[in-house]
Amino acid sequence: MKKAIRFTALLGTLVLLLGTVASFAITPYTTYTYSMDGFIAYSPDAYTPDRVMDYESMQMPSTLNDPHDMFVDSETDYVYVADTKSNRIVVLNQHLQFVKSLFSFVNDQGVPDSFKQPQGVYVRDGKVYVADTENNRIVILDTDGNFLSLLETPESDVFPEGSVYKPVAVAVDDVGRVYVVSSTTYQGIIVMNPAEKDSNPDKVFVGFIGATEVNLSVWDLMWRRFQSKDQRSQGTQYVSTEYNNIAIDSGNFVYATTSSIDSDKQQESTKSNTKKNAPVRKYNANGIDVLKRNGFFGPGGEVQVATSLNTAADSDSTAAPSGASEIVDVALGENGVWSILDAKRSKIFTYDSYGELLYVFGDKGQQLGNVDYGTALDYQGTNILVLDRTNCTITVYRRTEYGDLLATAIQNRETRQYDKTVSDWESIKQRNSNFDAAYIGIGNGYRNQSDYQEAMRYYKYAYDVSNY
Repeated sequence: MKKAIRFTALLGTLVLLLGTVASFAITPYTTYTYSMDGFIAYSPDAYTPDRVMDYESMQMPSTLNDPHDMFVDSETDYVYVADTKSNRIVVLNQHLQFVKSLFSFVNDQGVPDSFKQPQGVYVRDGKVYVADTENNRIVILDTDGNFLSLLETPESDVFPEGSVYKPVAVAVDDVGRVYVVSSTTYQGIIVMNPAEKDSNPDKVFVGFIGATEVNLSVWDLMWRRFQSKDQRSQGTQYVSTEYNNIAIDSGNFVYATTSSIDSDKQQESTKSNTKKNAPVRKYNANGIDVLKRNGFFGPGGEVQVATSLNTAADSDSTAAPSGASEIVDVALGENGVWSILDAKRSKIFTYDSYGELLYVFGDKGQQLGNVDYGTALDYQGTNILVLDRTNCTITVYRRTEYGDLLATAIQNRETRQYDKTVSDWESIKQRNSNFDAAYIGIGNGYRNQSDYQEAMRYYKYAYDVSNY
């Protein structure tokens, strides 16, 4: 009888394992988080690939050509793609079916005009803002493609003489201020106020926010102490980091990403969870980085990376990438959840409002769900869309039951329904016992209900010394 029981238990375990393998087999990548000691902790899939849309499945008359940016209008779920080398903005409906292309208009001088290699697009309140990169301007149209206004090169003494204005990303807050990332501007994110343009052109340019730190070596710092003011002005000019993309949340906080930080310095920032040299920032109106970083590691992409590859590995196209993540875009979801895209590894890292890592998924390749070179991502409802610049496709990822559980737990936490959060995180823990954040979530739930003994017990499980 005991043998029969053992055999039955073994058979049940085997079936469970096979079921687990089958659940992971539906995706060409593994989903994971990081434990507090920096080891990968595998996780159930929070998102699975639903479909890949090319120009034929989108019913477009021609393929995309080097697309750089994508934006989902939250009011209509329409998708706007900056199709850079085709000099147009492609508009898709909520089902990713082609609606129209925006490529020409009649400007404020009554002259036919068009885009030249636009790299950014943003939609708000029925207006389409286009970063018309090679024309050095922001073009504002209505959603039918009718011209509204232009924001040309800002006029300010702050810009260095001879500097070139190259807008590559644009975003707009709820009072109409326009935030622009220029690939050749190092003073920070440009803020403009188009509402003032007709009354006083001098007030179009508001200023900069988020000027990043300047990285100097010890030698540079020592040498500059012995230089005169004139020598310093004539010598090497140390400039801060340029941004590559931005997004704005409902509270008008500006999320900005950069991929131009020194790889070693960025990786140290991620591992030590510090603001300096972080590839993602969240700025308030005063330009102060207020991004919460309460996780074990900083919200900056991959934690454990190879620092270098040997010559043989460098020549092998299948070798794992080395160095810090190349963060190229940020997307904002519900209840403070946000995601960043690592173009180097084609991975999506998703965090909560406290900067704690929820899950990582994605990979390079040609299978359904893999992306060659992701250049933009955005949320469409609960789905995540990723624009593949190389293959000129959009991959749609669908949220799973496990992802739904996480979303519910976070929503209940944000709305302070602490009695529900305990059961939420318990359900998550049952599906993913490797997830330290689940134990912390349960501990937080008990703490908010003043059950400190139970809270401490769960903090101890997660080695969460600070909360303990």
